[in-house]
Amino acid sequence: SRLVLVFMVMIAPLLAGVWLGLGLYYFWAVSCTFLVMLSLVGWWRFRQGKWRNMLVVEKRPSA
Repeated sequence: SRLVLVFMVMIAPLLAGVWLGLGLYYFWAVSCTFLVMLSLVGWWRFRQGKWRNMLVVEKRPSA
């Protein structure tokens, strides 16, 4: 999903901006939009709660 997001929000608009000759503010807006979209995807994944069952440090086997 991240690769699709990168293409839709960063690469395609930047290529269109170069082709259309848009200015610096356009490129800043595209970059900020990408960061907002990436943050929303991260928040959505956090809200799913799958991280609650993950083990960061494995438990020691009992001797």
